[in-house]
Amino acid sequence: MNYGFIYCIGNEYMPGIYKIGMTERSPMQRCCELSSSTSAPYPFDILFYVEVENPRQVERELHEAYYPARVSENREFFKMDPRLILNGFEQYAEYITMTNHGRGVLACLDFDDEIAKCDDLKEAL
Repeated sequence: MNYGFIYCIGNEYMPGIYKIGMTERSPMQRCCELSSSTSAPYPFDILFYVEVENPRQVERELHEAYYPARVSENREFFKMDPRLILNGFEQYAEYITMTNHGRGVLACLDFDDEIAKCDDLKEAL
């Protein structure tokens, strides 16, 4: 069986735009790699991630589901409410593997702050 992680990351430079990706390594490690290898002036932060079976398939299906919100055809960035992304992750519960913390999406501490920023951005528009 193939296992890996699906993650959602964002950064301060791109409010309301999130990268949905997959890795077979640590999501934290992948986030650090992306932060150091891009020209983004701010590092990426992980909003949430989940360990799944068949991560490439889950990632592909999420990208297809969110296609209307995709920022660029050849990039994995989506302009949408992070709560909708989280709901999408939870739709794949049958793929989510059991961890020491139970079964489910692991939200990072920054998620509540990101929701508040997203709501503030909507009000400003």
